[in-house]
Amino acid sequence: MENQKKNIKPEEIWSYYLDDSKMPSPEEVANFPDTKELDRKVDEECKKIAKEWGL
Repeated sequence: MENQKKNIKPEEIWSYYLDDSKMPSPEEVANFPDTKELDRKVDEECKKIAKEWGL
């Protein structure tokens, strides 16, 4: 089988591109609440699930 390179246009695979026009600005991100406690709880639960399922 011969390898062939194709010229792929972004329009052909547009669903793989992120639309960052809806992303918050750095100023808006600075106003987000601190989620360290929530992040810690989620991490602990993920570790429990991973251990339970042998992942």
